[in-house]
Amino acid sequence: MSPLTPDGVADTLEACIDAIGELVTTLDRFDDATFAFGLRAHLVPLLRLMLEHGTCTREEARGFLRELENDVLSGDAR
Repeated sequence: MSPLTPDGVADTLEACIDAIGELVTTLDRFDDATFAFGLRAHLVPLLRLMLEHGTCTREEARGFLRELENDVLSGDAR
């Protein structure tokens, strides 16, 4: 599940990350746990839609979730 389109436009991903970062700063009134569960509530249906629309395969979704788990549990900041 690559964030890059076939055209190889990495700027789109960077712009998306920046926009999400700006949004996150407006939600600082929520504690970390509430915010994390709120994100999860949106990530789950997004991944399901990606599967339904063929944007990714089940194995790619599993790989994404494994990487997410590894990133969280490793303690390395990205």
